[in-house]
Amino acid sequence: MNKVSVRHSNFSPIGGGSGRALAVGVSARALVAALTDSNFRVISVDAFGDQDTQENAIQTIILPQWGTTISELSLQPEPETRRLAESSDTYLAQNYPVFWAGGTENWPEMVTYLAGHPKLRLLAPSEDQLKLLRSARLWAQVAQQAGLGFPESIDHLGPFGQVAHQSIKSRWLRKKVIGGGGFGVTISEQLPTIPQSSCEYFQQEICGTVMGVNFSVAWNRDSAGTGRDAMPEVTLMGIVQSWSSDQWPGPSEFIYRGSWGPIAISQSLQDRLSHLAQLLATETGITGWLQMDCIEDQHGQCWLLEVNPRWTAGMEVLLRSGVTNPAAHHAAAWGYPNPSSLLQVRQPNSLIGKAILYAPCKLLLTSQRVDQLQSLPRERFADIPSDQMKDRWLDEGSPILTVLASCDPQLSLPAARKVLLDQLQQSARQVAGFLMS
Repeated sequence: MNKVSVRHSNFSPIGGGSGRALAVGVSARALVAALTDSNFRVISVDAFGDQDTQENAIQTIILPQWGTTISELSLQPEPETRRLAESSDTYLAQNYPVFWAGGTENWPEMVTYLAGHPKLRLLAPSEDQLKLLRSARLWAQVAQQAGLGFPESIDHLGPFGQVAHQSIKSRWLRKKVIGGGGFGVTISEQLPTIPQSSCEYFQQEICGTVMGVNFSVAWNRDSAGTGRDAMPEVTLMGIVQSWSSDQWPGPSEFIYRGSWGPIAISQSLQDRLSHLAQLLATETGITGWLQMDCIEDQHGQCWLLEVNPRWTAGMEVLLRSGVTNPAAHHAAAWGYPNPSSLLQVRQPNSLIGKAILYAPCKLLLTSQRVDQLQSLPRERFADIPSDQMKDRWLDEGSPILTVLASCDPQLSLPAARKVLLDQLQQSARQVAGFLMS
């Protein structure tokens, strides 16, 4: 029987806060930090309950078997183990906003639970909106309208998308309609045919630099009051680059490894991406976070790859760089007041790099090793294992923690990338020293 672990802390944010909020995702640590920075008092619901999550959240609910049916969770009212619903009902005395991170939108029962709970307000797309936002055919349509590419693809209805120049395309990839973080992306070993299932599609691989483009969408309701349709107001919060498999190790070629930035792009490309965000918002009615994964090929052509209507891992780079707080933007778009200083998009105080350190083999997290990891400085390490992980095995390819780096924003992008990678690798060696001793 799967159980839910509930932990509390005495953390109280300076400034009184704007009330409580829930942060829900496979790993909610960075979202908790962003919401805390927005003066929310945060209840975290995730699969790990990392040490630094517990240090910032007022309550940590740990669901180690993420994605299981909620009905399978323990119903026993043990002191540290309760059913999620019972725990939530105990602490929710008003309609608390729910902010979601990666993995939540792919757990239908969790989405249904959050959307139907009388004490919660899920700040996320509806089921119908999510279906539209997951449509690769819609992505291809709006990309073309905005002057961007969308790779040649084949789904159960047949081919669509744009044929790339032979010099920048290579293999065919098999992708899942419901996925994230590179999970479920595999190389097709043979020329694709029309898939039998509507749950997957094939796509021509585009080689180049992967970028996470982060928008927030708010709606001008005043225009509707004058007899016109409400118009979306899109704000580009910032752009980050993803580490490639050549730059940082990982358990599979396409899994998310980390990000760095923020980076600058040409005004022309920025205008096209903003147009793309407006088209997506108009077609779907989305409010708040709208993140797009794009890739720029060797000829300078920008291609849309996918759309994510949630908090994404790269948004932490924007928060730590001082550019803006994406959680504050999302809250404001849904009508929760935030100081204007949190909603400004500024020049970065520093460039930030983050990378996930994956276990290279099966590892035992002894009590001593966890204590050593917990002693690491929080400005350079995150997602740190909690006491709950003591004397537990990590499977090969499982995340250990996240390493962080920073550098002068005046450096050129190639120079900054090298400096950040050097720092991240140095931190990774320090962790390896703990785990291999």
